Amino acid sequence: GWLVRGIHYFASEAILILAFLYVAVMVVKHAYRGSGGGMWAISLAVVALVMGASLTGHLLPWDQAGYWGTVVRTNILARTPVVGPMLRQLVLGGTDPGNFTLARFYMLHVALLPLMLSPILLWLPIACGRFCCKGEADVQAPARTWPIARIMLTLVALVALAVHYGTDWNYLDAPADVTAADYPARPEWHTLFLFQWLKFFEGPTAEMIGSIVIPGLIAPAILLLPLTDVFFPNRKGRKIAVTFMLALALSIGGLTTASLLADRKPSQADVDQAKATKATGEALSPADEGVLRAAQFHEQKRRAAFASARAIELAGEQGVPPSGPLALLENDPMTRGPQLFAANCAACHRFNGHDGTGNVPGEPADSSDLGGFASQQWIRRLLVDPMNDHYFGLMKKPNGQPAHTKMDKWIKTFRAENAQDTIAANASLTAAAKYLESESLSPGRFAEIDAYTELTDLPSNDDERMLREGRLFFMQTCNECHTYNGENEGTTRAPEFFGYGSVDWLTLMIAEPDHKTRYRKSGKEPAQMPPFAGKLTQREISLIARWIHDSREIAP
Repeated sequence: GWLVRGIHYFASEAILILAFLYVAVMVVKHAYRGSGGGMWAISLAVVALVMGASLTGHLLPWDQAGYWGTVVRTNILARTPVVGPMLRQLVLGGTDPGNFTLARFYMLHVALLPLMLSPILLWLPIACGRFCCKGEADVQAPARTWPIARIMLTLVALVALAVHYGTDWNYLDAPADVTAADYPARPEWHTLFLFQWLKFFEGPTAEMIGSIVIPGLIAPAILLLPLTDVFFPNRKGRKIAVTFMLALALSIGGLTTASLLADRKPSQADVDQAKATKATGEALSPADEGVLRAAQFHEQKRRAAFASARAIELAGEQGVPPSGPLALLENDPMTRGPQLFAANCAACHRFNGHDGTGNVPGEPADSSDLGGFASQQWIRRLLVDPMNDHYFGLMKKPNGQPAHTKMDKWIKTFRAENAQDTIAANASLTAAAKYLESESLSPGRFAEIDAYTELTDLPSNDDERMLREGRLFFMQTCNECHTYNGENEGTTRAPEFFGYGSVDWLTLMIAEPDHKTRYRKSGKEPAQMPPFAGKLTQREISLIARWIHDSREIAP
């Protein structure tokens, strides 16, 4: 499978390159002159058919690149005056790409276009040798025999490329998702110049001129290139034809290069400077606007690449479900989790400074940053400064007063009481952080250790001992406020810490933050977070919880 797919992929690129080179050779050798005009038209037809095969085949995997590329191309087609919308609907088989589009493109790609293309490709070398430029003494006619050596060399190169990349080469993007409007769609390399060209035309009328009218004038001019010898004899026609084609080639190359440069990843310093300028309310320069567009494009590319790799990984592990490949990502917490977080949680929270998908919301956060939540590092930093903006510092009550101050008061009291032995105090807090992290992975693992366990009963193994010391510290100190399995040693009821940070703990916290085992509805420090039990489904809440839990491994 990987070999066939690899050969097909690289062959589709090779046939385009060779078709363009064939036309270029005809121009350089002036093989379009005289009786070669028929072969010139046939060669251009080959290029058009090969392009058609490439564009129809691009959709067939039904991935993001194919879907959105088809949307962009058919939208351009729809700009054709009068008949544009009808042509688009004819191509798509409806108003948007769907099952009928796949059926049409499949028939075109595997039947109609090959039927038209194969006889021409088989006949072209021999026919060109026999008829091209017959009687033109100053024109170099192409070879009269099959270029067997070149064909074999091309085949060997294709097989070598397919074998070299093997199963590591990613031929697919993520499954097509009609709701992913932020997908960074870009055309294939051979039509990238058109994408850049259309940037010069803004507005429906201008876009129609740039995408339909001007290309519609250039295409016949290329086809009628042999007539330059008729209207401009004495080699003037040859110079005009070569100059025209050279100017066209340089324009295409320049536009392609400009498009690649516009999408080049900017430096972080340039991005920060452009964002700082935007934050001041000043008008952005074209350069700054380009920097921000490129930064957004690369962020979208990063997310698209992640979704692609994740879909392939899930398909390899689980297979494709009966409901289709899109269900792989719909039920995947690492894909849907950040999307749901961005849509429902990022109005208040951040995740490592962004909204979970890499974007930074315009409005400032007013709650904690959940990147790495319940990891040892996250908890340890909390125990250093709970009122830091990363934790409780941004949370306010309706009257504007700080929402959660008890933890800060306790930390200050604890440090004051242990001022004579800060090393031991810090070691206890570090051990507690390590233990609480373990609760999110294996709830109740150290439940046998209560407040009365002696240190001499703990094992000597460093890692295990540290975990148990953390559990002992929690039961002797933190359990004064925080419940564990519904019980605590004091009168204050802080959130339940059995399974703290686990998927189940997070699921209940998101669904019912005012639950009696979380922050409750009343008291001195009631829940500030709204419940999501009625706003999101249980599956969506679980996806967010699983993502927050599993993403700790990549948190700083």
